[in-house]
Amino acid sequence: MKNRKHVYFLAFTFGLQNARASEHLVDTSYQADKRLVKYQQTNPQLHRPQIRFLQGQTVEFNLTYKKIGQRWLTLDVFHPYQVARNSSKAINLIVMLHGGGWRTGDKTLMYPLANRLAQQGYMVVVPEYRLSIEARYPAAIDDLVAAINWANIRANQTHDEVKTILLGGSSGGHLASFIGLASNDLHRLKDKLTANIDGIVNLDGLLSTVTTEAVKFEDRRKENSALALWLGGSYQQKSELWRQVSPANYLDKDDPDLLVISSGQSRFTAGKELFLQRDKQSPVDFDYIQLNEVEHTFWLFEPYLSDITPPIIRFLNKR
Repeated sequence: MKNRKHVYFLAFTFGLQNARASEHLVDTSYQADKRLVKYQQTNPQLHRPQIRFLQGQTVEFNLTYKKIGQRWLTLDVFHPYQVARNSSKAINLIVMLHGGGWRTGDKTLMYPLANRLAQQGYMVVVPEYRLSIEARYPAAIDDLVAAINWANIRANQTHDEVKTILLGGSSGGHLASFIGLASNDLHRLKDKLTANIDGIVNLDGLLSTVTTEAVKFEDRRKENSALALWLGGSYQQKSELWRQVSPANYLDKDDPDLLVISSGQSRFTAGKELFLQRDKQSPVDFDYIQLNEVEHTFWLFEPYLSDITPPIIRFLNKR
């Protein structure tokens, strides 16, 4: 009966989220289950992970962190399992950003990984944010900064020390890297982001938006490419903005440590060579793990989710 209650609770919250989504423009072109059918044609072992909650585990869904007119932005909090919510111990806070080409996807994509990490004792916050079909850059950045600040304040209410980690997949990995690296440099982030970023986990997301490889693939459809739709123009039309959102532009000695897990398809982590070169002369750790040319959104599927969880935990435990 306990498990059944969890199922009903999740069904209710999913329905609530979809009801809110109907109030603004939504691109549903990326759906993990449909993508799985395609992937299974060449990799039949792939399957979607099951989300199993443990007895006593606490998850809060659809908490409002920001309101823009009649638009309510929400997030979900996966509380650390077997860590008392009134404990004063230090804790790692993970703010987890979904991908989808800055245009599609939603926070439910990150639930399996969020649940895994929460069950290992981490506090995981998964926010929604405005995508390009609803609002162009910098709306997503403003939303995510607000979500990070909200999460950090919430964690500090019950813990003496909070270390904040940004984790994202695909375009979410790019956003995590951009916010985490630019937080000390970019004016709009420096003035608004109140939380210190202590680490970044990038799952197959761009590390540069302006290298030859990045422009080759991300600008292939010109103003109709995913990145152009987010920034409001192609590389030729909006080159200044393309440079502004390039994580590699903000490399310096004060950066947080970074873990990148690549699918092995180099286009998705374009710019990594800039980080690998810098790593030889920098006190900042850059850990790079390359899988063997697997599906781009590998963290959404088993067996890859189970494969990448241990190195993520090792990286987090070093913080």
